[in-house]
Amino acid sequence: MSCVEWQGLVKLLEADDWAADPDLGVRAAVARHPASPPDLLDRLATDADETVRGWVAANPASSPDLLERLCDDSSPTVRSVAAWAQCW
Repeated sequence: MSCVEWQGLVKLLEADDWAADPDLGVRAAVARHPASPPDLLDRLATDADETVRGWVAANPASSPDLLERLCDDSSPTVRSVAAWAQCW
């Protein structure tokens, strides 16, 4: 990892801005983690990648309001997961 990359990672960690991480794997891991805070899940629910939005929908920490919004997602997969999660 270069010095510039390391400095960027340190800034990201200090800011706790996991939703802005350029790595899809990081955003997906945060989206599915049950301890992710509601405001972070709200931001990840608008991620450009449907994988991240799908993990938000499957996260038991997602609020009923957030699941309702995800039921209107552009992705059929995300809509399906959100609808299923509302039945838990």
